[in-house]
Amino acid sequence: MSSMVSSRQTPLAQSFCFSKAPKQIRRLSDRRKFIMFSRVLFEILETNKNHDIQTLEKAKTVLRDCAKRQSSALSGPAADMKKPVLRVMETRLREAVGEIYWHEAEENLNTSLLNRTAASKNSRIDA
Repeated sequence: MSSMVSSRQTPLAQSFCFSKAPKQIRRLSDRRKFIMFSRVLFEILETNKNHDIQTLEKAKTVLRDCAKRQSSALSGPAADMKKPVLRVMETRLREAVGEIYWHEAEENLNTSLLNRTAASKNSRIDA
């Protein structure tokens, strides 16, 4: 697999399908979106681990490696020259899990967030 982002893959800020989501969701920071997205992705991978344990292990390794590199880069002299860690994590994680799991996680996250927002609105109306 290529280490570069393909033309179908968009940068982190645009990779999450929040165009249909309410404003408060679109306003979330990239870091927060990535954390939420990663949780959903790992839930999917955990659910499918009996069928695809290698993908789950690759994804775990990618996140560990990126976190380790980031912590060592922060202490080095060229820390400001490093690519943003979220961009690196997103690219490597997407390559590790593949487009099918990636898009499933995007859809699940958007559905979950939209449902939460709708439930929140309903609870305010009922109160």
